Amino acid sequence: MSKETELVRNKAKELLEDGDVELVVGYEEGTYPSRTTPLFADTLEKAERLIWNPFCVNSLPKLLSKGHFEDKLAVFVKGCDSRTVIRLLQDNQLDRDEVIVLGIPCNGNVDLDKIKDKVDITTIIEVEVTNNGVNVKTEGSTEELSREEALYDKCLDCRFPNPVIADEVIGNEVSELPKNKNKDDEVASLANKSVAEKNEFWEAHFERCLRCYACRNACSACTCRDCLFDRDERSTWLAKGKTLSDNEAFHITRAFHVAGRCVDCGECERVCPVGIPVQKLNRKISLDMDNLFGIGEIATSEDDIDNPPPLGTFLTEDPEEFM
Repeated sequence: MSKETELVRNKAKELLEDGDVELVVGYEEGTYPSRTTPLFADTLEKAERLIWNPFCVNSLPKLLSKGHFEDKLAVFVKGCDSRTVIRLLQDNQLDRDEVIVLGIPCNGNVDLDKIKDKVDITTIIEVEVTNNGVNVKTEGSTEELSREEALYDKCLDCRFPNPVIADEVIGNEVSELPKNKNKDDEVASLANKSVAEKNEFWEAHFERCLRCYACRNACSACTCRDCLFDRDERSTWLAKGKTLSDNEAFHITRAFHVAGRCVDCGECERVCPVGIPVQKLNRKISLDMDNLFGIGEIATSEDDIDNPPPLGTFLTEDPEEFM
């Protein structure tokens, strides 16, 4: 058992035993050690199944939207997940007094799709992620991989390895991570292309969209009870058929729906089964929002909870060039 897993289990059992919470939301092992799945522990026995390792990638706070749980609970979060907590609090999807946020510093999450051709992922025993690389120990060998070879792309440009909101932080704070990728440069490079080139780029991706709505379901800013895209065709402009025009309408509509509210967690792109670079589109709009309204990076501290999104409020000094 890793040190992190021991700390996670002990904290969960302490909270349950003391009656501070009725439920602890964390991770447990999946079909094999390199797979993880959310665990809702409401007993000490279930708390013994909790784990923590570089495969704990799913954003747990997204599962806690209002109406899903009535009892006070605790949730384990990474830095990116903690920004989701702020997003949900700002959208009144969580009651701050009813959730205990347990932060865990993170060096990055391992992408099984990247390493499956290098190691047998069913035999992984232990993984260590450092600033210098990723060590993968299997039943038969130990592989030393670079961060680019092993981590999710979203982790290569991580700006928040430590939780930005937490009632308690478990483990040692992570120092600044190496920047193995700069997605803002990638966004700028795409934005500088001609209209025809950009249209060609996005059409090639959007025509592959399955309209499975995985990006929407994983998004911390998508918490509407009655989603536009789930309505009958007669009450929405979007048809159910998977055509390029409808796919484009879906992605553009959703991008503007989360404008000024996206926390740049990258979950939308991670869960896409066909690899559409959704985060590039959302990041471009976030940068434009900062240029227009000077909002900077949002959801970076608990103080941001009281700062309404720019498109959800009105100020007399807001730009009006479009009028």
